[in-house]
Amino acid sequence: MRNQWQNIEKKFFSAGLSFPSVRTNSLPQDMGLDYTDEIVRQLLVARFVAEAVGRGSARAEMEQEMKAIVEGKNREIARLHDKIQFYEVVNHEMSRRNQEVIEIARRRRHIRKKRQRFVWTSFAVAATIGTIALVHSYVTGPERSSMISMGNQTDNQRNAS
Repeated sequence: MRNQWQNIEKKFFSAGLSFPSVRTNSLPQDMGLDYTDEIVRQLLVARFVAEAVGRGSARAEMEQEMKAIVEGKNREIARLHDKIQFYEVVNHEMSRRNQEVIEIARRRRHIRKKRQRFVWTSFAVAATIGTIALVHSYVTGPERSSMISMGNQTDNQRNAS
């Protein structure tokens, strides 16, 4: 029995528990409740420590996993940030090009309007000059013809004499 008790004591010691030593003159039945209470107390403490170590280990593993997840998310955020910057640069460049195209179109419209104004002005000037010439020929036309016919009669009379 004593050998078994010592074997149990060695196993507890290898697990990190202290076991009350056995007196040489007493048997385990004679030890009383003090030893039993001490063993129960040490078992409770060992269980508490084991649970605390387990929770600490689980927490450390969880922190490592969370750290890996956070690093992955940070890389994704950095990638998305770079993508946003790229799109902002492209948007700015497209906006600048659109402004240039709008400016070129505005200049072309202005030149086209100038040409149209020149054509219509030229047409109006030509119509005005034509009208003036027509009116002038109409106004001065019969007088000239009577003057010309008078001049012809005078010439005819001179030639006849």
